[in-house]
Amino acid sequence: GVVHPACYSLWGRWAPRFETSKLLAVSGVGAVIGIITTFATSGLLCEYGFDNGWGSIFYITAFIGGSIFLVATGFVPCSKRELAVVFLCTAVFANGSNAAGYGANHIDIAPKYAGLLIGITNTAATIPGIISPMVAGALTPNGDPEEWRNVFYVAAGFYISGMVIFAIFGSGEVQPWAMDKEIEIKVSSSLLFPANEDKDKQVVPENDTVKQRLFIENNDNHTDLDDIQNTKLD
Repeated sequence: GVVHPACYSLWGRWAPRFETSKLLAVSGVGAVIGIITTFATSGLLCEYGFDNGWGSIFYITAFIGGSIFLVATGFVPCSKRELAVVFLCTAVFANGSNAAGYGANHIDIAPKYAGLLIGITNTAATIPGIISPMVAGALTPNGDPEEWRNVFYVAAGFYISGMVIFAIFGSGEVQPWAMDKEIEIKVSSSLLFPANEDKDKQVVPENDTVKQRLFIENNDNHTDLDDIQNTKLD
């Protein structure tokens, strides 16, 4: 989202030249740790969390957590830069936590098209990464802490708006357009059992599952085909 480009812009303006690689690595590791941690805890949140469990993963870890620490970063004084780094890394950590939510949601709503959907959403997600450095530059012409505070406000606003949109329109159910169409095939029993022969004396091959099911239907009036799909007749 907008956090990673903001980190690059922040370190590019504030960090010493020989410390930029280290600071970018530290902030990037936060996202990976967030993904690992959330995958391990998302099951517990789904079972015991509020809003039917599923929504709490997004609300607690990703959106609310990221917003709080982004805004808090803007209020850290220059004399406590270490604390600003901790807050910003924690915001990136929270941003990585949403991967266990939106990533799995593609599989939930359309298992057949999950790969296509993640490709579309990831492509759309690159747009903020292109725009946000330009927005950050426009909002911080002088590089003052007050100007950077506005940048963090905007980023936190995107977090909150994303949470609200998902809470309203998000779903974990398979969508109708992603379901397979059911095809009903009707086979006349006369094709398998001629009228001039006794059905009770028919010999059904053990490897012919379709004939076995039709044979049992004709003789025992058995309607639950799933329970006898692999039944072998003596």
